[in-house]
Amino acid sequence: MKTVRAGMLRHVVIFQRSVETQGVYNQVVSTWTNLLQPRAFIKPLSGAELWVAEHLRNQVSHQVIIRDPRTIRFDGKDRIIFGTRIFDIISVLNFEERQMHLNILCKERYDEVYAAPTAKNILTEDGFELLTESSENLVTEH
Repeated sequence: MKTVRAGMLRHVVIFQRSVETQGVYNQVVSTWTNLLQPRAFIKPLSGAELWVAEHLRNQVSHQVIIRDPRTIRFDGKDRIIFGTRIFDIISVLNFEERQMHLNILCKERYDEVYAAPTAKNILTEDGFELLTESSENLVTEH
């Protein structure tokens, strides 16, 4: 695929990176922070394509293509959110090293569902309401 037409990029995804911070009781707390929210092309890979890439066949389930990779470098610590679905990044390929688009091979987490952060109202000392976002919820399906 040499060029990515704008019409192919019909999905909006969120790239997130795991960030470790210090909690209230000096414990290490791992949270996810949003990096980028581009439009993307998401393609589920069929069994035949997985068999061709035999060394990846048990790991890769989807291909995600984005345009204009900018200067952000993605790695295995990052993930992609598409609706309520979570994709772990397995490999990132820069087609012909031309910085035009990235081909990202991912593995979908079938046992977890992403729930977007919910806003909460907090009453401040002057009586104004302040909207804040609570941390995300991961719902584990059994």
